[in-house]
This record gives sequence, structure tokens and C-alpha cells, in this order.
Amino acid sequence: MKETVAVDVHRVVTKLRTLALDRDNQPVIVRRGVTTSLVSFLSQPHYSTNVKIIACETIKMLSSHPDNTDLMSKEPNIIESLVALYKSEVDKTNTLCTLIHEIINNLYMNLGREQLELLPNDLISVQAPMNEQINASNIDAKKKKRRKKRNVVLQIEQLTNEKQRQRLEELILQLKGTISYTFNVPKKQVTVYTRTSTDKILEELAKNSYTISVISDSVCETEYNNINYDKENYQPQYLSPEKTQAAQKQPTKASSYMQSLVACEDNSLQARRKKKQQQQPKEENGSGVTGFISKITSVFW
Repeated sequence: MKETVAVDVHRVVTKLRTLALDRDNQPVIVRRGVTTSLVSFLSQPHYSTNVKIIACETIKMLSSHPDNTDLMSKEPNIIESLVALYKSEVDKTNTLCTLIHEIINNLYMNLGREQLELLPNDLISVQAPMNEQINASNIDAKKKKRRKKRNVVLQIEQLTNEKQRQRLEELILQLKGTISYTFNVPKKQVTVYTRTSTDKILEELAKNSYTISVISDSVCETEYNNINYDKENYQPQYLSPEKTQAAQKQPTKASSYMQSLVACEDNSLQARRKKKQQQQPKEENGSGVTGFISKITSVFW
């Protein structure tokens, strides 16, 4: 009977490790409370070393996901179990101890004072410098991610006809950081929503002999400034040339003068459709993960 249980436990922990290999599964696994079961594997003396290694590998993968670190660091007995297992090993350079080092490193910034006091010196000594570097990198990444977008309205004297509009459109699309733009030919204006600086836009357009003046230049906090968004004349980038020509033939005055294009990000219908298609298998896969976890927890714990 004991051998059957051991075989089942090995199968279950192996399956959990396989599921944890998928980055999208990792938050689901932790939210379903599986960390408690994985931690319990570490403190059971009758479980084999191989089972404990697989459990630690799974915990390591789960703790590497940024959405999991806070929740896992609050898991009861996780640090106690890891430290106890670490101290029980004679060879501190073996696979188990190496995995424990990596788990502690992943969770270190979220640990409380009492948890930190449990860590032996050889576990804590290298963690702080490593995590300071990681934390600094994360801060830099967040700063880059939050980089301001600009909404720039330009007056361009040469914007008098469709040919000039098309030429300007090509130039704006070539500008690095362009998110969207809107033309108003009667007013000789173009509104550009971009990550790049206004000076850079002016410099590039001036190279092509355009006479430009800045009407407004504002910093935007949102992903898309929809002040100049015109649903009737909105032209996403997936619209084919044939459809564009057909639309231009419609007897609407505005369609001949104003056109808007989302050049990147998640603002176009195409991008939203693609995101939805990518999300659907993830949701189905997540349901499968949840079902498996519910099944094993009801059987073993």
C-alpha cells in the first residue's frame, strides 16, 4: 500500500512540474493553493529525494513568476520547510540545496522579518546583492514601460491634396515610436500620437522640405488619446487597398479629407482579434489545469 502511494505522489508531483513549465499556468497553480501541497512534500521523511527535487523544481518555477512571489512568500511554513530541508543535507552544493537557494532568491524581496531571521548565513549572504540588482532592473523596466506618450498637432503648409497626404503618411509611419495619426487636409493639420519627441518629428519632416508649425504638444497618460478619433473615417492598418479605394468612392465629404491609422499597440481591431484568439486556448488550458488540481487535491489532500 505504501508503494502505491509513493508511486502516485511521484506521478502527481511530476504532472505539476509539467504544468508549471507553461508560464501561463503558473499563477493558476498558485492561486489554487497547490503550494501548500508542494511544501508538504518537502517535510515528509518517507518521500524519496527524487520527489523532493521535483517538488523544489516546481516551487522554483512558480516563484519565478512575478504574480506569485507575494502570495507564495505568505505561504505558511514554506521558509521553515525549505530551511529544514537545507540543513538536513550534508552536501550544500547538491541539487536540492541549489534549488532551495534559487527559491529563496526568488522570494527574498517579499519575505517578512521573521522569515528572514530563519535563513542561515550561507543562504542569506548572497541574496541581498543579487536581489538589489534584480530590483533595480525591475524599476528601470517599469520606468521604460511608463514612458510618456505625446499628442502633437502640426500645421503643415504643403498638406493641400491627397498626394501630399499619402507622402506625409509614409514619412510618419517611418518615424520610430508612431502609435497613431489623424489628417485634416482642409485645415492642413496632422495629429500624431507617438512615443518619440516632438523635435525628432519636426527634424524628420523638415528634411523633406515641409514647412511646419506646432499647434499643440501635450503629454498623454493613457495608451490612446481619442480626442481626434473619428469612427466614421477610422482606417485600421489591416484594411486592404481595394477596401480603401471603395471607401474613398463613398459620397461623404469627411472621408476625402480625414483619415486616421493606428500603427501599433493594441488599438486596432486586428490586434484585439489576435489577442482574443491567443487568449482562448490559454483559458481552455487554464480550465484543464484547474480540473486536474481539483482532482488531485481531493484524492491526496
